Amino acid sequence: MQEKASELSSAREQRTKHLIERMARGDGPAFDEMVRLWDETFLALGYRLLGDVHEAEDVRQVAWMRIQDHRRKLADVGSPSSWMFQVLINLCRDRIRHFGRSGSLESHHAESEGLEERLAAPQLTPAARLEVQESRDAVAQAVAGLPAPLRECIVLRHYHGQSVSQIAAIVGRPRTTVHTHLTRSLEQLARTLGHLRDEDRTVPQEPPRPCHEL
Repeated sequence: MQEKASELSSAREQRTKHLIERMARGDGPAFDEMVRLWDETFLALGYRLLGDVHEAEDVRQVAWMRIQDHRRKLADVGSPSSWMFQVLINLCRDRIRHFGRSGSLESHHAESEGLEERLAAPQLTPAARLEVQESRDAVAQAVAGLPAPLRECIVLRHYHGQSVSQIAAIVGRPRTTVHTHLTRSLEQLARTLGHLRDEDRTVPQEPPRPCHEL
């Protein structure tokens, strides 16, 4: 499963680089394709960090403007996806610094219902879907309660499949610090969600790390 996810991530990165090359040459449709490729991911990341779907939509819009403005610079970076994640992370930090964070996904449940539907698991029976959603809600609330540095790392790792090295580049911290943040966040989530660990695999669990990540 992890190998398949890695293959999909690599294919997406290659597709992104190809689109950026086209954008740098002034190819307008390439930008539209880029939006289709990353838009939902940007919205999901912003929502998980800010706790408000409307704020996430605003941050996503600004991020796309930044990407469009810096498309030629983006063509020269080693990992375009990491650069774009960094733009979004910094915008979320600015928004929290100036306006604070909602602190609770539940307070925006009605507005975010459509987004949660798009982020949810594949088709299930109604009963199974309700059970999964209840577990997801509990996990989302626990993640939302983490301090911002821990929340950034756990969201990038477990919801967006970034490696420790990629997270370090995105959040601007050493790999050792990222390891510490991931460990602390998992410990805190384990304490908060202990009742789910034996019955539901939606609780984030850190997989064994490859040697180069140790």
